[in-house]
Amino acid sequence: MTTLYRKIHEKLQMNLGPALGATLFAVLLLYGGELFFDDLVARPAAELHGRLPRLTVLFLDLALLTTAIGACLSWSALRRAFTGISPRQRAWLAAAVLLPALLAGTHAPRTNRIYYDEHIYQGIAQYISFKGEALLCSECDLRYDHYKPVSAEYNKQPQGYPYYLSLFYSALGAREWVAHLANVVALALGGLAVYGITFLLFQSAEAALLSALLYGFTPINLVWSNTAASEPSSAAFAALAFLATLLFAGAPGFRTGLLSLGTVALAFQFRPESLLLGLPLGALLWFGPRPVKPRWLLALWSAALVLLLVPHLAHLYLFSGHDWGAASADARFSLKAFSANLPVNGPFYLDNRNHPLLFTLLAVSGLFSLARWRAVLPVALWWLCLWGIFLFFYAGSYQYGADIRYALLSFAPLAILGGWGGYRLLAILGSRLGPATAVLALGATLAVSWHRFGPLVRATGEEAFDARNDVEAAREFAQLLPKDAIVLGHNPSMWNLWGKSALQASIVAAVPVHQARRLESLYPDGLYFHWNFWCNVPDPVQAALCADLLSQFRTETVKEKYSHGKRYALIRLIGPLPGRPSRGR
Repeated sequence: MTTLYRKIHEKLQMNLGPALGATLFAVLLLYGGELFFDDLVARPAAELHGRLPRLTVLFLDLALLTTAIGACLSWSALRRAFTGISPRQRAWLAAAVLLPALLAGTHAPRTNRIYYDEHIYQGIAQYISFKGEALLCSECDLRYDHYKPVSAEYNKQPQGYPYYLSLFYSALGAREWVAHLANVVALALGGLAVYGITFLLFQSAEAALLSALLYGFTPINLVWSNTAASEPSSAAFAALAFLATLLFAGAPGFRTGLLSLGTVALAFQFRPESLLLGLPLGALLWFGPRPVKPRWLLALWSAALVLLLVPHLAHLYLFSGHDWGAASADARFSLKAFSANLPVNGPFYLDNRNHPLLFTLLAVSGLFSLARWRAVLPVALWWLCLWGIFLFFYAGSYQYGADIRYALLSFAPLAILGGWGGYRLLAILGSRLGPATAVLALGATLAVSWHRFGPLVRATGEEAFDARNDVEAAREFAQLLPKDAIVLGHNPSMWNLWGKSALQASIVAAVPVHQARRLESLYPDGLYFHWNFWCNVPDPVQAALCADLLSQFRTETVKEKYSHGKRYALIRLIGPLPGRPSRGR
């Protein structure tokens, strides 16, 4: 297929000229991608589940390779774009990027805040790093430092974040702290990208430095950057994609086009709503300070992007009917949710409780810069899309459990506008007070306004405290498991991260006698059951699964803990009860 495309491209250019030939080739690429996509979605859902895990990782590898090659080829363009930054300003940039990362890694609690999604992400990343497929292991044998999946499933989450995390797992090992490190690194990358975007848009190193500081020291950014949630890296890669596209717009060509193409393809695959980045990126390429010309180059770039995203688009198609926890798929987005979320998500930026009001005021000041509307418009659209989409989501309220994490996706454009607004304010103050006095006055005001958010950054929070207690207890229980044992539970991923063999309890519950005999022959040190969070919730299905499973076996409690009236325990299953009628006999 590649050879055919190349021959057609050469013939088109020979007969029609480079511009028209490349444009028609872009159409051909787009048509080829559409045929590929049509071929995928025409297959039964079961076959899609079987093909997408490997295909998605393959195309993510291709996007990463495209980014790496583009970065190497664009090195001279990158140096030219940032020639206005002095060595002293580079030192300030390093401080602005590294200090927030250090603060997030040491000041914010290292914990999970989304249970048990963060373990699911890590479980998929572990599978990718070992097997090259985006699957979640439901039964895994981890004895003797080998990762042996027995059964697995394809999950609904987009695979961009697990893929990013798998890069760290491949280098450092699949450990919980590595996932937290990956998000701390993402915070630094996001700050670096925010600096670059501001500098290229407004040609001011001072504005860029202020933007990086505003982004890095946004309190909720710090809180969530020491978790294993997907939002910190989603926000960072969105900023990296914007920066790469800005470089492409400033110096259109094959080299910068590759860099932008790969980075955007990666950024689009972190969250379902990440595709909305296409709107601000399109505005940047068509109406920004330097619209991309010739247009055929933009058509070719767009066609190649669609081709890189084919597996991701197929993934979104496959799970398009999923309810994501809502009462139904139709209830996920609605005007009713908008009317409930707007009174919460709007004042969030103004109430000075979770987000500094001064940061918002600086952003508003930068927004109303009519002389720079071509630079401001794409950034404002970026914020509007990634803030506005959650107004219509049934669980999009920043006060709905831990869903304040969605705000992270809006912080980069706010910081960019805030840096420009702050620079304009400094220019006004500097003309009256002197540059040094103006800088000290703004810096002192920012420091005073931020210091009251220190307790917020340090707080673990009460959200999901029962699940957190469950994981902390399970971490202790894991130390008691013999080497040749396997544990049954609702969340095998966390046990796998601790190097323990585990499987979904529902697998055994379906046919307990048959599964018990199979597992006892494989794991001579025994079967264990984790009495966990889901056994305590007032859900008749989950409660019945736990109780019914234990009723099929003789049991021995190895260790148990109680917290807030909830029981967490490690229980050994000592073979099925003799003569007991049960499912699977």
